[in-house]
Amino acid sequence: MKGGDGSLGWDTWAPYERIIITAAGPNIPESCLQQLAPGGIIVMPVGTKEKQVLQVLSLTPEGKWISQTADPVKFVPLIGEQGW
Repeated sequence: MKGGDGSLGWDTWAPYERIIITAAGPNIPESCLQQLAPGGIIVMPVGTKEKQVLQVLSLTPEGKWISQTADPVKFVPLIGEQGW
């Protein structure tokens, strides 16, 4: 178990093949993007505090980012250095 600023991810065990962030932010934190392995996927609710969409980012083995958005959602805000 780890306590701390969740907006910074957890670089101790990085890189990760999958990252799911279950709090909303204005964007996906850079620290979490850096912790994703090539071929990995990160999912996070992104938008305003009142309205978000699920953003799905994939990092290809070649290092290219592919972005998709899914359904509208409403999550609690991500608090921390790279959140709100």
